[in-house]
Amino acid sequence: MCAEALSVVNFYEEKSILITGATGGIGKLLIEKLLRSCPNIGKIYVLLRSKRGESATQRINNLVNTPIFHKLRGSDPGILSKVVMIEGDLCQPDLGISETNREELMKNVSVVFHCAAILQFDLSLEDALSINVFGTRRLLLLCYRMTKIEAFVHVSTLYSTCNQSKIEECIPSIPVLNGRLDFNKSVREFVMEIPEDVVKDWPNTYSFSKALAEIMLNAHKGTLPISIVRPSIVLATLREPMPGWIDNFYGPTLSISNGALGILRSVICDGEKIGDIIPSDLVVNLLVTVGCKTKYQGTSVIKVYNSCTGRQNPMRMKQLLDDCQKYSRMYPLMKAVRYPNLTYRSSYLVHWIVSKFQHRLLSYILDFVALFTSKKGRMIRIHNTLSRILATLDYFTLRQWAVDDCNVQRLINEMSEKEKDLFYFDPKIIDWKLYVKIYSLGIRRHLFKESMDDIEEAKARMANLYWMERSLQLFMSVASVMTVYYWIKSRSSRHQ
Repeated sequence: MCAEALSVVNFYEEKSILITGATGGIGKLLIEKLLRSCPNIGKIYVLLRSKRGESATQRINNLVNTPIFHKLRGSDPGILSKVVMIEGDLCQPDLGISETNREELMKNVSVVFHCAAILQFDLSLEDALSINVFGTRRLLLLCYRMTKIEAFVHVSTLYSTCNQSKIEECIPSIPVLNGRLDFNKSVREFVMEIPEDVVKDWPNTYSFSKALAEIMLNAHKGTLPISIVRPSIVLATLREPMPGWIDNFYGPTLSISNGALGILRSVICDGEKIGDIIPSDLVVNLLVTVGCKTKYQGTSVIKVYNSCTGRQNPMRMKQLLDDCQKYSRMYPLMKAVRYPNLTYRSSYLVHWIVSKFQHRLLSYILDFVALFTSKKGRMIRIHNTLSRILATLDYFTLRQWAVDDCNVQRLINEMSEKEKDLFYFDPKIIDWKLYVKIYSLGIRRHLFKESMDDIEEAKARMANLYWMERSLQLFMSVASVMTVYYWIKSRSSRHQ
């Protein structure tokens, strides 16, 4: 297909879209991008369920009131009326959608972006498959009844094939399961057919469930126009709709943010490994472009697009962690409790020793001190939670993969120069030094809700925390020397 034929903006004119996972970071950015860059788009239906006491209506109101929509609302207040809520649930039969809404979707929707997934790494296999595989299947069954369907774009993960040393742009193969996968069964019956040894080849049930979801989609090849986009580790936006926007603590953000607070002092990580991270706006631009491309590839092939940076523009983990720490000191948090000093190491033994002193022992001390200030001690609870979550990430922070992204590069070459700028997703455009600063400031602004108006006060607090840290180090050093001295002295007294 020639470059002139691939016109993304024209493709979306008057077309209605269905998005799942709209309240997630990628989902929000996808809605904003489509409305801003494709203003003649039809309706954007978002599938939402009630959650934690919030109705689906409350959730859609919260969604369109997030900061990323402020600029769009200011330039065209009426455009957000194109966002239409559809109440439903991927875990329910027929997605829990009312008959009226189902008829509307079947009659109007041309493109489906399936962004919804459950991202917890420590779920049971049954819970992970319930949404990530069988929820996807329920959505596909609805797509079969859509009279205008032109593209189904599934958001997976780069690590669906992390059990291999090379991650290629192809559907996973699990020979042991050939002939054993019957997606017509119930989730519980399906799980019973999977040998435990097979699951252990993946680091968690999330990545394994995404591999099975891709295999399930491949079984529908020839019936629907389907593409799969696999983002690597998604972090803050690079440019749009605002630099540094982020709304979650997933991946390295959990370590970096707690390092900036001074809570986390040591993580397991091989700093020499390539940290395959990708700004979220590049992922969204790729999704929008793939939605267009999928129509023209037909149903006979399912293309996979690895949205990553490791091959075209690699960055080592030590650069990310070191630069983030530099900015956590340069632009400190008002909420910081200790002077930031996050270290990384690949030795479990050294990490365990450091954690015992820097995390657990000091957490007990701080919680004990809190008893005398009428405050509730919470450092031990925070430490335990962090330890549990970070333990699930070691697999990724100690490894790197050879990643193929040829389909992504071919797609770039099919675009006009104008649309390459409008829907940028080439990882070579990233200046990592600049991006890490944008990312660090984004954490401060969007996750901790701290304004740059407070920066001078925060710097003064950080100076105090620095001297407190030096005093603590001096005290610990003296205490250690004295302990060793009295231990040796007591041993000598016994032998006299």
